[in-house]
Amino acid sequence: MNTSPIMRRLGAGCVLAFLGLPLLASAGVAAAGDGAKEAAAAGKKPHHSIGWYLLPKAFQRNPDLDISAITEFTALGSKVKHPTAAEPAYYVASSGGEHTTGDAYPTGTVPKLPLIEETLHNALASQHYLPASSGHPATYLIVYNWGSLNMVDADIGDPGYSHALVRAAVIGGKKFAKDLQEALKEEVLYSTSVSISGNSWGVQMEGVNSPSPLQTFSWAFDPIERFRRRDLSTERLMAMMTDDCFFIAVSAYGITARGKPPVLLWRTKLTTSSVGVSLGETVLTLFNNGADYFGRQMSEPDLLTRTLHRDGRVEVGTPVVEELGVSTKDVDRPTPKGDQPKNEH
Repeated sequence: MNTSPIMRRLGAGCVLAFLGLPLLASAGVAAAGDGAKEAAAAGKKPHHSIGWYLLPKAFQRNPDLDISAITEFTALGSKVKHPTAAEPAYYVASSGGEHTTGDAYPTGTVPKLPLIEETLHNALASQHYLPASSGHPATYLIVYNWGSLNMVDADIGDPGYSHALVRAAVIGGKKFAKDLQEALKEEVLYSTSVSISGNSWGVQMEGVNSPSPLQTFSWAFDPIERFRRRDLSTERLMAMMTDDCFFIAVSAYGITARGKPPVLLWRTKLTTSSVGVSLGETVLTLFNNGADYFGRQMSEPDLLTRTLHRDGRVEVGTPVVEELGVSTKDVDRPTPKGDQPKNEH
């Protein structure tokens, strides 16, 4: 597939992973902490392994899925109390169906809607969102979608990087997309200075056969590379930006007075690379693993790894904070830095 120039630009660092840099190898690096060593000493399999890089996912029996998860609230939604076991919230659900952005490709047979709904109901119930009944009228409308988030062909292009920024908002959230947008603006100025300088590094070379010492650290002058390398989370999110992806989105709307349209309160999005897997294989895993995120305040996306069992089983569980090598059971939930503006992505 021909990818757009911006995706080729964003994907330049992927090759570096195989040279020992921490982009795609970050899973193995993160797993090499004390938690992984203790697991190995106890004879248990570490949560992460770099072995899957050696065999394409399409040929693996049970490949690992790297998943990003983010929940974002509107200003109104951030003021609504999260339901509890003592005070659950009741909803009616509506399917928004399958959606594809970017180039379209066959995605495989998706599970039938009743199975998707059952999976979603079970995941929502873990956060005390329950289906409405005659004795419990709905105060929420839950709209759920799934589909493909693909790159665009280079022949079509991506004027203003609008498609890339939409993908970024789904994969990493609005703040990630905004930060990427700022890096892209800086990249335009950087590219102009490189062109004027007369060499590909944007710095003065010492000689034709003797590169500047700055060449080795040229990424420090490149806004996109600086953005990519700012932390482990951004590196992994940027890696996902270079792949076609599958996603699910679950949006919660508050039902107010009769005759008035529902108001968006929060939206949860889970995304994974589509390389080597089909939408039909992954959609239930994504809905299932939304259980820890539906309606939960978050300041940044969580990155988790789940095994895709091609025999039909679905792996769920508490996500791992990979930088620390501990479970989220051992740390506080992230809290928002401020009210989130309304956004339909």
